[in-house]
Amino acid sequence: MSSKFPTAAFLIIGNEILDGSTKEKNLAQLIEKLTPKGILVKEARVVRDDEPTIVAALGQLCDAYDFVFTSGGIGPTHDDITVEAVAKFFGVDLHLNEEALQLMQTRYEESGKDASYMNDAVKKMAYLPPDSILIENSISAAPGFQLDKVFVLAGVPSIFAAMLEALVVKLPNGPVMHSSSMLVYAGESRIAVPLDKLEQEQSAEHYLEIGSYPRQRESNGTTEHFVKVVVRSHEPEYPETTLAKLKASLAELGIDCELQS
Repeated sequence: MSSKFPTAAFLIIGNEILDGSTKEKNLAQLIEKLTPKGILVKEARVVRDDEPTIVAALGQLCDAYDFVFTSGGIGPTHDDITVEAVAKFFGVDLHLNEEALQLMQTRYEESGKDASYMNDAVKKMAYLPPDSILIENSISAAPGFQLDKVFVLAGVPSIFAAMLEALVVKLPNGPVMHSSSMLVYAGESRIAVPLDKLEQEQSAEHYLEIGSYPRQRESNGTTEHFVKVVVRSHEPEYPETTLAKLKASLAELGIDCELQS
């Protein structure tokens, strides 16, 4: 690990995401599973089904983070090129993975499909880089895989979730992130300076993240603007003590706050 806080990036691959025909749903699933493990997702990137672009993105993300997860582009069609791009990134050729092929054949036999279903397009999904560690797919059998720090998963949200479920238990644990939040009944511009000052005062030895998110609601026919401030840290006591400091400084400015449980 590059630090005591394992970091991750998410590379989302697919023309359909960038042309708007498919809504991306996997990032939220990934964060939901990695956060309790203490793995911090620090970047998400979306690229088209373009081999040079995928290879370049893998290089940048692998240099920057401990883990890189990908979604999309591992199916049987002509535009599913993620596996080839990953192999090119690692400088290896694809080889028939007998274990992956057997998993698919067994599933198709159990589902009553005849042998003709296992055509070349289906078998394509069993061609993987050497030394790949398979990631179980309990839905359609065709597995994802891990190679070094790269984890290659399907783009279909239900299959992505199944692969992630099988994978996450094998990932190492980092320090768990703790968070607390507070509602601040003022506009963002009024609290910008106190937030900046508070963040600058924090010790560089401890990871602390402060986020402010504007909100609004209707009250008695008028629109009320407020801000939700969220503090996250690997130190259990830091979020609450940080928000207590902020609340005290905002009280001096006549700004009301409400700590959330």
